[in-house]
Amino acid sequence: MNVHKHVNTVAAKHLYIYIMLKNYFKVAFRNLIKKPGYSFINILGLGIGLSCFIMITAYIRYEISFDEFNEKADRTYRVNVQQPDNFYLGTNHFAITPAPLEEAILNDFPEVETATTIAKRNLFLTAEGRTFNESGIIASPLFFSVFTFPLSEGDPETALTSPNSIILTRDLGNKMFEDGDPMGKTITRNDGMEFTVTGVIEEVPANSHFSFDFITPASSDEIYARNIEEWRNSGFFTYIVLEDGANSTHLQAKFPEFISKYSSNDHKYYLQPLTDIHLRSNVNIELSANNSIIYIYLFAGIAVLVLLLAAINYMNLAVAQSIKRAKEVGLRKVIGAHRRQLITQFLSESMLSAFLALFLALFLSEMILPIFEVLVERPLDLSYLQDPKFLTMILGSTLITGLIAGSYPAFFVTRLQPHKALKGGSAKENSQSNLRNLLIIGQFATSIILVVGSMVIYQQLHYIQTTDMGYDREHILTLNIQDSQIENQFETIRQQLLQTPRISQISSSDQLPNNINAQTTLQGWEGNQDPDQEQPIYITGVDYNFTDLYGMDIIKGRDFSRDISSDTTQGAYLLNETAVKALGWDIDSAVGKSISAWGGKGTVVGVVKDFHMHSLHMQIQPLTMYLEPDRFRFISLKLQPGNLSETVDHITETLTKFSGYPVSYSFLDDVFDTQYKTEIKLNEIVGYFTLLALLIAALGLFGLAAYSAEQRTKEIGIRKVLGASVANIVALLSKDFVKLVILGFIIAIPIAWYAMNLWLADFAYRIEIGVGIFLLAGGVAILIALLTVSWQSIKAAVANPVESLRSE
Repeated sequence: MNVHKHVNTVAAKHLYIYIMLKNYFKVAFRNLIKKPGYSFINILGLGIGLSCFIMITAYIRYEISFDEFNEKADRTYRVNVQQPDNFYLGTNHFAITPAPLEEAILNDFPEVETATTIAKRNLFLTAEGRTFNESGIIASPLFFSVFTFPLSEGDPETALTSPNSIILTRDLGNKMFEDGDPMGKTITRNDGMEFTVTGVIEEVPANSHFSFDFITPASSDEIYARNIEEWRNSGFFTYIVLEDGANSTHLQAKFPEFISKYSSNDHKYYLQPLTDIHLRSNVNIELSANNSIIYIYLFAGIAVLVLLLAAINYMNLAVAQSIKRAKEVGLRKVIGAHRRQLITQFLSESMLSAFLALFLALFLSEMILPIFEVLVERPLDLSYLQDPKFLTMILGSTLITGLIAGSYPAFFVTRLQPHKALKGGSAKENSQSNLRNLLIIGQFATSIILVVGSMVIYQQLHYIQTTDMGYDREHILTLNIQDSQIENQFETIRQQLLQTPRISQISSSDQLPNNINAQTTLQGWEGNQDPDQEQPIYITGVDYNFTDLYGMDIIKGRDFSRDISSDTTQGAYLLNETAVKALGWDIDSAVGKSISAWGGKGTVVGVVKDFHMHSLHMQIQPLTMYLEPDRFRFISLKLQPGNLSETVDHITETLTKFSGYPVSYSFLDDVFDTQYKTEIKLNEIVGYFTLLALLIAALGLFGLAAYSAEQRTKEIGIRKVLGASVANIVALLSKDFVKLVILGFIIAIPIAWYAMNLWLADFAYRIEIGVGIFLLAGGVAILIALLTVSWQSIKAAVANPVESLRSE
């Protein structure tokens, strides 16, 4: 009997809770319908904020997933090295290690389960009479015991054991073989070596920190074979997998003694977790470009800010209407409602709005996602149901947003005593107004910070695009040469191409002027008293007219000359101004002095004005250029403006007469822009989300202006009867909001200045943040506020005062 009674009691409680919740949401829905304008603004603002949050969350989720598809990812590490005296491109940390490191680690450390060595290679591959220029990797036989790239065909344990084996991706296999079945077929490398296809990888995941179209055994690579016992040269990436339970810190502590066994240098080896490479790696010579965890934090901050702005909108309108809702609270309390019930009612309304906004956000996200994917260049998806963590984060964020948005009416208005509440809660009106004003100030301060950030990033990019780099970039076509036949016949090719009036100059070089990354050391130079002192210096081989084609200024001495035989027989060098100063020389007396490098001596024949041979993130470094017209990797062509596509077609047709391999070309200004790809994308993303933040702020202000005009209907009618003009009424209603925007502007200035100076600190050459940027950002915010408020102000000002006074 007692059991039945208990069951009935529990059932009654559940039924009561169900009925109450149903009633709460029914009343909440009626309140939303009763005020469609406010409801629309709330739901639209929250929907935009949640949509931004969802898309940025999808992007962050993708970025932090890099390399997690590998089954042993949590035990896999890359071996990096710090070379204390070798600062290269701003750091002395490198991802490349010596070729024999893999075998030595496997032999010396039982806690290492497996290891592999890889390196990137671009090859010309010929199959079925057609040649392809493809990007791939070489790998040691244990590659598939470290990385999880499942073979749809072939055996991963034997696919790389033969030097003549090659593994293709499915896409490359379909491209090279008409029947789409590459297994067992022959592919020829450009040096004549033949490979047999022993495996097919269906797809390389896009969230891998390196990609490839083919894999060939390391044993087939000439560079690897030449360095297999050489500890002094680094050029390979070494990955290890630890045994279950092994400690990476303990293993790393053994490295100094281990390395001293094989090498006498002072290099410091350390382990980097595989899953840290994409976001937390700041080392030289990566397999591919990585992202930065700083930008992930930045985007996460933007997502939270935009969502918070939307929640503030809701709270602002809730605060504005709290006086009217106070009477409702008083009436409900008089008839017996408990405060807990009232809190639940108000939170039910905000939660209903939040989840209606979520449905709108999901719709907007699905619509906008293809555009966002192009913007961030990532294959994103919104697989809510397939990823419980993603779904939980979205639902949790919606829940928190709803709670924040409804917190004021739920926890403050319900505190009023019934007699005060029925009078409109006038005792609390000032505090309500202060809270509302504070929220508006915070909202516009945040928006202004985003506007300033967007402007600073844009101006820095504009500075990069317009600053004098010290060399010409326009109308210069660059060809990436990998065929020795072109090197051997370059003079003939040059003469044929120069017969075309649309080509004014042709030169060759080992590197392009915007990215000279080869570095060496000078062992001696005239005037140096310390025979052991060395000077690190960047270096590149160039053709005779390289500096002339790129418009570089030779401020002392001369350029390389075909008429002076000693330039090739005795060694001639061009130094930049920074190199001259680093050697302790005066620019006026540098010409004719000697330098020693690579076991030989040479003479400085000219001094080139400093130019930016790296991105503007780095200071200009010491540089020497030497004459090497017969060995190069790039051909540069100065083209005349107009008909560029026809000129490019003519160049490629001419080159195909001398080489059977595809011609790879690009314009230098496009190559230049790729150096700042991260900043360009950041500018676009911050710009779009700044516009959204301003839109959300404007929506909130629109609602508050409408409420303010409604509250002051009688005042406006009296002022018009007494002779106030429309302009007077508009100014009256607008000035209070403009004051709040100005206060937000004052708060935003120091925060924005500090944040953007922090960002600009990463550039060696940068703009200075002037007052104009802040004034412009503040002006934009005030203009948006005026346009938003004036609509409601004009509407109220032109209303018939008789109707306004009668309504009271």
